Amino acid sequence: MIEKVRMNAEHGFGRKVLQVLEKYRLNFDHMPTGIDAMSIVIPTDNLLPYKEDIRRDILKETQADSIHFIDNLAMVAVVGSGMSKKIGVAARLFTALAEQGILINSIIFAPSELSLIIGINEDDLPKTIHRLYDSFIRD
Repeated sequence: MIEKVRMNAEHGFGRKVLQVLEKYRLNFDHMPTGIDAMSIVIPTDNLLPYKEDIRRDILKETQADSIHFIDNLAMVAVVGSGMSKKIGVAARLFTALAEQGILINSIIFAPSELSLIIGINEDDLPKTIHRLYDSFIRD
């Protein structure tokens, strides 16, 4: 995660970050942003050889306040047509995982309204899949 106060008001911030990734020939899976933060999801194995170089280059190009890496993050998508129009889908998902002690590290509600994507610790992936199946399919 890249953090910088008022990042959203700075022209070209995202472009500068993407240029650093391009320099290292890295693609990203997701890039959710906020007012003061940008997260970029890149497979850990692809990132590892360049991790500190990328940190250095992004800091140099953007003067970001901080950069945090979260390794071994698994992305899980809950998919369904019209999810955004059904009350309680997100609450059901979060409750099901909280009951199992599964920490959610990131949340992305896809603009297509077809999926809700969460980031969890890779070690929790099997437990997460089983719990979501039990909560959404078996019920």
